[in-house]
Amino acid sequence: MAHGYLVPISDLSLPGPHSRPVLFYDQIGNARSSHFKDKPKEFFTVDLFVNQLLNIIKHFKITKYDILAHSGGGMLAAEFETRVQPEGLKSIIFSNCYTSHALWYQSTNQLLFQMPNGKEIKEMLDMGFDDLPKYRVGLDLLHEAHAQTMRPIPKELDHYVLDTVFGDKETGEGGDPTVSINM
Repeated sequence: MAHGYLVPISDLSLPGPHSRPVLFYDQIGNARSSHFKDKPKEFFTVDLFVNQLLNIIKHFKITKYDILAHSGGGMLAAEFETRVQPEGLKSIIFSNCYTSHALWYQSTNQLLFQMPNGKEIKEMLDMGFDDLPKYRVGLDLLHEAHAQTMRPIPKELDHYVLDTVFGDKETGEGGDPTVSINM
């Protein structure tokens, strides 16, 4: 996922009594970060992403910090804290995260089967990355009903999250689902 959809929270860095530096980064394989489309599945490990975060903290000499973890970043933040046990980490804020992909999948299926067109949407989602445009349609319908209900969808979410992974809505071109496929 690209960091651009989180730019509105950069207001935390504006001058004021609760001001703080805000650092955004794109995980490997996403948006402006390095992409490794030709790497085998075994390359994309939790250790890779934990080490990327640790390297960023070391590079910028960050000694005290909080982490905002969103979506799949919640798993990464929990793994980071558990594996590294960093001294400078003050807190982790978990926002719309899941800690178990299996439980997320199970609850998503429960939601789908409650929808009038849930069976058709599930068929689109089950196609996975073999048919990105159909998968994207299914994902959009699921999100419209149960996740992102704001209309119109904020351009930051559509562009920085969905387009960077799934590409153009019509063709599936321009995105890079490599990390999503391999993780």
